[in-house]
Amino acid sequence: MSRPRRSDGITVLRAHAATVAAAVVAALSVAVPGCGSRASDRPPRCGIVVDVSASVAADQRARYLDEATAALRRCTGGRAYADVADANARAGRCTPVDMTLAAPDPRGNTLFDSAAETGQVDRAIAATRALVDCAAALPATATDLFGAFVLAGAALRAGPAGRRELTVFTDGISTRAPYDLSARELDDADINRLLDQLASDGLMADLTGVDVRIVGAGVGADELGPVRLGRVETAWRSYVNRAGGTVSRYAKTLGGI
Repeated sequence: MSRPRRSDGITVLRAHAATVAAAVVAALSVAVPGCGSRASDRPPRCGIVVDVSASVAADQRARYLDEATAALRRCTGGRAYADVADANARAGRCTPVDMTLAAPDPRGNTLFDSAAETGQVDRAIAATRALVDCAAALPATATDLFGAFVLAGAALRAGPAGRRELTVFTDGISTRAPYDLSARELDDADINRLLDQLASDGLMADLTGVDVRIVGAGVGADELGPVRLGRVETAWRSYVNRAGGTVSRYAKTLGGI
């Protein structure tokens, strides 16, 4: 089994489907100071997924990265996980980012600790950009959003309970066979069949207590029309709900996440 490597504070994960849960649990364990801390007082766990598949234009991907940078800055003091959503992701072709965005050696000095936290966030941003560049340089593939949700859910549920957030930058059209949303009817019966199939194939993520935001939805997919795009939204809300999470934002518009 591949083991995580640690280099300069960044935990490198081999994202093979069979080993990711154990690797992520080991990598993401965080000691929270103080006995009896309330979950709301604990550092947030922030997940970011960037769609780099063939259906996403380069300029849109650049906008995703800008928004991912802003999301990482808002997670200062917490722990961040970042990955991509394409058919290469679950094969471990590019390394996800897993990093604590807090001062690695706090000294109780506000100026020192704040500078150290800023440095951690800047390094996480650089690592996330390197991850996306790695994925974009590989041969273009279909979008595997369901696989990305499974990996992100495993990362976010590791460690002590606390606030968990997942922001997914995507057009929302997962296209990896046999779960190509652009080719399905997605009426209520079809959505239920889809969810049952995903659960049977191990692609129902554990998003218990996770606040999910899907932004960029429908961008570049106007050919599907408003009715079908509405059904895609219904499918994602149903998926997240069955996975135990809540969709707090689903929109084309980036910014303000």
